[in-house]
Amino acid sequence: ADLKRIAEILNPPVSEAQVAEAISVLEELGMLRRLAGGVYEATDCHWTTEPEAYSLAVKNHALELLGIAGELLKSVPPRERQYNTLMFQVSETGFQTIKERIRQFQEELRDILDRDQNEDRIYTLTMSLFPNLKEPVK
Repeated sequence: ADLKRIAEILNPPVSEAQVAEAISVLEELGMLRRLAGGVYEATDCHWTTEPEAYSLAVKNHALELLGIAGELLKSVPPRERQYNTLMFQVSETGFQTIKERIRQFQEELRDILDRDQNEDRIYTLTMSLFPNLKEPVK
């Protein structure tokens, strides 16, 4: 419940007011609950967006996370993060197969997180798959 301490350990840093606002929103969304003594607990060990989320709120959240990821790429040592990029040519069939494999991978990660114990850190994983051209090459 120590807002100052929470603000200090978040990466990137935020203000105590932002922490208080975030806690309020997370409680409203049912993602966080207050326990005795003012301690907070996550209601689940992981959250995810749907693979093809369309809402403006989800899009804005994704954009914000991508910006944070870019900033942390500059400041977090490689041993504490993972960054990979792969650019490729692919057919429509290959593209659909890749999307399905990403969904399967996400489910595998959720299974790992469900079995994990003694969690002592919080990470965000963003994976983006997007076209580099407006239309297929003919």
